[in-house]
Amino acid sequence: APTTLAFGTQKVGTTSAAQTVTLSNTGTAPLVISSILIGGTNPGDYARTTACPSSLTGGTSCTISVTFKPTAKTASSATLTITDNSGDIAGSTQTVTLTGKGN
Repeated sequence: APTTLAFGTQKVGTTSAAQTVTLSNTGTAPLVISSILIGGTNPGDYARTTACPSSLTGGTSCTISVTFKPTAKTASSATLTITDNSGDIAGSTQTVTLTGKGN
């Protein structure tokens, strides 16, 4: 949560304040995280940092911080994709839509 991060308008070449996504394991079995990647239309405009371990025990959570640094005076979008074994299915994905506009 959340499923969307809207960064609004940001001056080209400057980095926004970080926004966070919380990844939670609401089950009892370990949640194995295989990747956390930014892809989509403008992935180079976004950066992520995380303190998430490779596995979350039941009932725990971690945060992923995302920043926006536009490279052009246009609308920008990307997708943060988290791949894990949620629902006991290896390769399950959760996505967060990232949007912003360079000014």
